[in-house]
Amino acid sequence: MKKFHLRFRKNKFLMIILVLLLFVLPNFLQINFSSLSGINSDLFSYLLNPEKVKIDTVNTLNPVLSWYKIKGATKYQLRIKEYENFPDEKSVSIIRTFEVTDTFFVVPDLVLQDGKIYSWNVRSFNGKMWGNFGDEFFFKVNLKFKPFELKPVTVSPGKFSPEIEIVKTLNPVFKWERYKGSIGYELIIFEESGKGKTRKIFSEENLGLIKDTFFVLKGNLLKPDTKYGWQVRSKLPSKFSPLSEIRYFKIVLSKKLVSPQPIYPGYKIENKEIVATATPTFVWKKIPDAESYALAISKKDLNGKYRLIYDTERLIELKDTIFTLPDGVLENNSFYRWNIKVNLKDGRSIYSGRLYFKVILSETPKFQPSEIEIKKTEAEEIEEILLNLEYAGIVKSFIQAVSYKNEIFISLEELLDNIQIPYVKNDKLFESKSDDISNYFAIDFIRNKARNKFGEFELNQNDFIDYYNQKYFSLNFIERLLSIDLEFDFASLVLYVKSERSLPVYNEYLLEQRLSSLKQIQHEKSLPLLFERKRSFLNGFVFDYNISQTLMKNQKSNYSVTTAIGGEIFYGDFYYSRQLFKTPTSKSIIENYNWKFTPDPNKLLTQLTLGDNFIDGINSYTFRGIGVTNEPIEPRKRLGTYLYKDITEPNSYVELYLNNELIDITKSDERGFFTFEFPIGYGMSNYEFRVHTLKGETKSYRKLYQIPYDLLPEGTFNYQLNFGKLRFTENKLANLELKYGVKNYLTLNAGSEWISDSTHRYLNFFGKSSFRIASNLLLNVFFSPKIQTKLAASYVRPDYASAYLEFVKYKQHNFYNPGKFKNSLKSSFYYPLKFRITELGLYFNYEILDAEMFRRDFWSLNYYLLHNWFSLTGGLNFENNRTSILLKRRDLMFGTTINFNNIFPSVSLLNKSFLSAKTNFDLIKNKIFSYSIYYTTSITRNLRFQINYENIVQIRTSNINMNLYLELPQFKYLSNSNGRDLYNHQLTGSIGFSPEINNFYLYSEPQIGRSTLYIEGFEDKNGNGLRDKGEASIEGLDYVINSAAYSTNLNNGAKVFYGLNPYQEYDLRINEVNLKSLNYSYEFSEFKLMTDGNRLKVIQLPYYETGEIGGLVVRYFEKEEIPVPNIKLTVRNKKSGKEYLISTFSDGSFYFYGLPKGEYEIEIDKNILERLSLKSSPEKIEFEISPQKNLLIVENLKFILK
Repeated sequence: MKKFHLRFRKNKFLMIILVLLLFVLPNFLQINFSSLSGINSDLFSYLLNPEKVKIDTVNTLNPVLSWYKIKGATKYQLRIKEYENFPDEKSVSIIRTFEVTDTFFVVPDLVLQDGKIYSWNVRSFNGKMWGNFGDEFFFKVNLKFKPFELKPVTVSPGKFSPEIEIVKTLNPVFKWERYKGSIGYELIIFEESGKGKTRKIFSEENLGLIKDTFFVLKGNLLKPDTKYGWQVRSKLPSKFSPLSEIRYFKIVLSKKLVSPQPIYPGYKIENKEIVATATPTFVWKKIPDAESYALAISKKDLNGKYRLIYDTERLIELKDTIFTLPDGVLENNSFYRWNIKVNLKDGRSIYSGRLYFKVILSETPKFQPSEIEIKKTEAEEIEEILLNLEYAGIVKSFIQAVSYKNEIFISLEELLDNIQIPYVKNDKLFESKSDDISNYFAIDFIRNKARNKFGEFELNQNDFIDYYNQKYFSLNFIERLLSIDLEFDFASLVLYVKSERSLPVYNEYLLEQRLSSLKQIQHEKSLPLLFERKRSFLNGFVFDYNISQTLMKNQKSNYSVTTAIGGEIFYGDFYYSRQLFKTPTSKSIIENYNWKFTPDPNKLLTQLTLGDNFIDGINSYTFRGIGVTNEPIEPRKRLGTYLYKDITEPNSYVELYLNNELIDITKSDERGFFTFEFPIGYGMSNYEFRVHTLKGETKSYRKLYQIPYDLLPEGTFNYQLNFGKLRFTENKLANLELKYGVKNYLTLNAGSEWISDSTHRYLNFFGKSSFRIASNLLLNVFFSPKIQTKLAASYVRPDYASAYLEFVKYKQHNFYNPGKFKNSLKSSFYYPLKFRITELGLYFNYEILDAEMFRRDFWSLNYYLLHNWFSLTGGLNFENNRTSILLKRRDLMFGTTINFNNIFPSVSLLNKSFLSAKTNFDLIKNKIFSYSIYYTTSITRNLRFQINYENIVQIRTSNINMNLYLELPQFKYLSNSNGRDLYNHQLTGSIGFSPEINNFYLYSEPQIGRSTLYIEGFEDKNGNGLRDKGEASIEGLDYVINSAAYSTNLNNGAKVFYGLNPYQEYDLRINEVNLKSLNYSYEFSEFKLMTDGNRLKVIQLPYYETGEIGGLVVRYFEKEEIPVPNIKLTVRNKKSGKEYLISTFSDGSFYFYGLPKGEYEIEIDKNILERLSLKSSPEKIEFEISPQKNLLIVENLKFILK
């Protein structure tokens, strides 16, 4: 034991260095800890018990998610779920997936929201297939509170809780006091239910900012007998003020309503009234307490539907009960219908029934308006009314109804048309034609029976009435027939449809919204590439290091030092590495170097390398020499585009998902045909097609595309030429390989390889082919006449069940086949079975290797079972090795893993803790061969402890291994010991230097062969685009890049991204939410950049002074200009394509500040114009913002609506 301590003293100088780096260095560095961390097991994934969930809290919208590296993994898939309420599968509202190459991921902007609950987990890809998703980790976003600010003061209506003010109008006037520094106000009104839940019904999105300190609410947004609350906040130049205190009020209106009655022209049913003039005079009954009237006329089109063509409410306010229609509205030989809207003084609006007429100018009118009198009908006790129909906020229409004996009857046909349930009707039967059983119904008028999915029931005489040859059904009967709720508001004459299931119109609305959103994204202009690759003769350096020491009892210590330095030299990327291994009896040094020049992309030459390199020819080689190729520097991401055609039911919406993420929506035509054109990416892509028919039915099917990386796009030619010496031997090597993409599914390769040593020269030719027989079936062929022939096929199903087969026929060759192999066969099969909370996987493998001196037969059968907080694994191995004797191996393995974090989520000590046990049983000797126990837990976010115990029973030996792993942004430290006579520790990290910013930067991962990005903004006061002396940094910016790269924020407002791929294009988005330099802005909020190699790329964004615009939107009526509020306008940057959406104030004016330098155009939203049936003059206005030209304020922009 004394000798052991002496050995430590002899190496104290190295220990002191490590201790200083571990404990002193962090004090001088800014250490950013990950916001979250997790683990993904090397062998299995685990499922959470939803009843025991631990939810962490994070205080940022951009947390860092990290996990442990999986051996053999080439990339990972990260899945983030968003929950509406409590984290269970039924509450999942959004699922997002990201492909990641590193073991951490910075969540980008616009993904997380404050107050929401999320979960995340990952799975790995080993180059052939995806593994299973690991444990789900839950967290809630809780942003820190903002500093105290004064709240606006409100006046009326309403009282502060717990009091409520009674209001007797649907159009109250909201008033508040003026707020200092305000440029506008946002009014927020919400409806409160009896369960304590609220629903926002009005905000800035509806009208825009309000300039005055009062606002009259119109539009029938408020309802009687409902409790409301309202707040206001002030818009300041850089932000909003806090919200005011909430005032509460309730609207109580009179229950008496008189239904308006149209008189002339027209009749209550079609084809009964002919009008012989194109300018008739419309007459209706006067209503007490009427504030105004509005006349609406609709025309019948060729499809038999009525379209609104004239509405006086948009043009003039009618006070009288007579109105003469101007010329140019009605046409000869056309059918029309009209009705009256009455706006009452208490804010309510009621509608009359409809009258129908036909215009025939050649006939004499039957009677004139002066002859009109109100006649009693045969059924004077039946009152005809027109109800407002509302459903889910998306159906806001009218429905014909009658009132009979104080009961409401409605038209079932109109209700079904509005909620889009197809039907057929005749005198005997009224039946649904929906494929969705939930929407099925039938009414048999012969048997007086009705039925739905729940059964059959009676159709009584009180359930419907006949009125003008049309049947109207009672609300109670329709509720029972369609399994919906109908709520009638007599005060406002509104019929509300409520349903626990989604009705067809709601499903179609959701699909249309998603289609509109996707199409908008797909038609956006591609981002500009603002920062291309930059080359320098000499520019900075990167220094990677790994220092390791092993201390053994009664022996001298072993240590190794691996260092590498790289940078840009002679306009190319260069690195030099040195590995030193020292033991008490030996010392070895391995040195490597490489210089790579990458010219601008072209078809002839993309890479020139000198030094140590690696190629994959007939065999794989590491050599030192020269290499040239025209293969792309960055691995190809997609093979091309694929035109997919299929047929389904007519007029169905079809959604296309890629790896569970929605990427496109289309609609089948009248014959059912639909097409998708989508990119085919390399690797494995799982496409899902979901078909939503008009009958309410949803169908889905999957299609998997497997694209190997050696398959070239059609018409692509690549070559690779290498010459040099094999490392660690004196053999010379020359290799030439030519590749050509014949089709997107077929690539042919041909090449030659020359190798010589002191006594022999070998020249061989070879050919390869990659053939994608089907979307998920691949065939690879390799042929070299003197070496070998190899056939390989792989197949993968959409559920990731897979099969692989490989056969190799070897030729006798002293250099390429020293083992004298004859042939070999490999096959494997994987099949997963997924249940509700359990997953079972079966894996079978079979191999044969036949040689002159031996033969090996091997097969194995393995399984895994995942269920809640534990997993089970097992396997059976069978092996025969035949030489002069037969050696047999029969092993049985079984194990289990327990996730303590899911069992005891509230115990912090067990955070991310796992316990695994495994046993190997020798079936030949019928005894246990070995067993092991493994436990790991996270002590802190950056410190993890692991312990492993293994006992090899057959040779009577055991071993304990303890590990402590510390990972900081600047370096990593690992120590392990067996607790008796062995201790090892190592330090890993990277140091970089950039002369452009004259600063060092540190990172825990190697940076040789990677790229780092430094980005900041500055106030470009002279407008020359360069940072001059005295120009300050822009603070409060945040930058988001489309990569899982680790990043740090510096004190000067800059941000550094580490571990990026060199020579690759990235999308970068600027977040200016916390911008402190309010009068400055950059021209682009999103753009592309290309990274450099082996060094720090510095980007400095010039921020120019911003400009502002102002103007007015009016409409002409009777030679007067009337201001138009709530008009949406779009301001578009003509170069970047970025759009800004603004709205007019209540006085018709609009104002916008903070426009960056650039050329713009402004226009009124086309959807608004179409909805109002108006045109804009001019259609658009162009202007420029330029500090250099003193164009910072653009005023008097004016649009006239006609």
